[in-house]
Amino acid sequence: MLLIKEVDKGSVLDGLGVKPGWCAVSFDGRAADDFLDYCYVDGAERLRAVFRDKKGREKVFDIRKESWRSLGLGFYEEPVRECVNNCVFCFVDRLPRGMRESLYIKDDDYRFCPVTGNYVTLTNLCDADVDRIAAYKLSPLYVSVHAADRNIRARLLGVSQDAADVMPRLERFWGAGIVIHAQAVLCAGINDGAVLEDTLTRLSRVCKSISVVPVGLTKYGARQAFALAIDGPGAKRAIATVDAARDANLRQFGDPIVYAADELYLKAGIEIPDVEYYGAFPQIENGVGMWSKFEDDFAWELEFAGAPKYRKATLITSEDAYPLLKSLIGRFEQKADVQGSVAVQKIVNKFFGESVTVAGLITGADIKEQLGGCSDLGEAVLFPQSVLKEFTELFLDGVSVAALSRALGTPLIAVEPDGAALVRALAEVKGE
Repeated sequence: MLLIKEVDKGSVLDGLGVKPGWCAVSFDGRAADDFLDYCYVDGAERLRAVFRDKKGREKVFDIRKESWRSLGLGFYEEPVRECVNNCVFCFVDRLPRGMRESLYIKDDDYRFCPVTGNYVTLTNLCDADVDRIAAYKLSPLYVSVHAADRNIRARLLGVSQDAADVMPRLERFWGAGIVIHAQAVLCAGINDGAVLEDTLTRLSRVCKSISVVPVGLTKYGARQAFALAIDGPGAKRAIATVDAARDANLRQFGDPIVYAADELYLKAGIEIPDVEYYGAFPQIENGVGMWSKFEDDFAWELEFAGAPKYRKATLITSEDAYPLLKSLIGRFEQKADVQGSVAVQKIVNKFFGESVTVAGLITGADIKEQLGGCSDLGEAVLFPQSVLKEFTELFLDGVSVAALSRALGTPLIAVEPDGAALVRALAEVKGE
């Protein structure tokens, strides 16, 4: 049963007398186990809802309403279903101690997946969960597959072969009309090479898109895990495998389906494809095509936004993005009608380890240490919004934007990870 926290005033169920503190027992004969059961029927035009009031009395309502009208219920927050795996490359297990508690939660909850876009492994499902996903057509699903072969997947996830056997579930979900976006986190010597070929071939039959992403490792955790890192030659081989799969999929399905993450191209020293390569960017949040779109949006905004006016600013970025942003800033400076400069500052990730080279994991402590000695950072220091915890002004290590600004003696401006947003932010940094 679901304990009701609030009932929207003027809603359908408010009009029927449903009160906070009541319990939702069932909707259309299906037990109300969690919020997903409620969401499934909220848009229905006809349904039977059973409730239990504070005195334990059962209340049954046969409801008719417009599909756009919500039933109007709010429930108490439910705990997230956490991961039961023991992945050889788990990023959470490789976090340092003393960070915010929320960072150590291993979210593997399929119920939130279509809304948040978080990848889940589907290893913590019972048969009823599988039936429920198929019946509700819960879509899209973002699934961390890593390897289609259940033996290899079991090794990667640290679970039994039965728990790792994901392909039958994906086939059932695909057959039920559920859109599936899959990822394979590539670990050297385990799921690369022929295993990756097999994975891409099998997944292409049941997925809307598939991304291949190199494993990310921090300096914390077991030393042997560093053997999993993908080097330059390994990245080149992976891209070649992706390209072969794309060609085969275009011939068979008329859709490439498979994409390599930007980070693989950077590791391989291969130019990242242009925006046309990525279609509708189905996996951009997974670092696939992010740079191409960033560059395209930057160029578009720079062309039509008018002449930017600025004097001096500092732009923070990571090792991976440094040469790319350095090139774009050169184009920005050529466009500017006021003499000035934008210093692109690469931040080495000492907090997580120098093997971590992506911008989204830059910490406040590293910025303070590496910029603290700079005498003139300009009118502002710009940094990617993605390094902050969502809805807060805190970096991953708990340093606040205000505290870092005071330490550097310069205003800090968070910029959305979007090329057009960067142009606009730079244009607003104006000297006297």
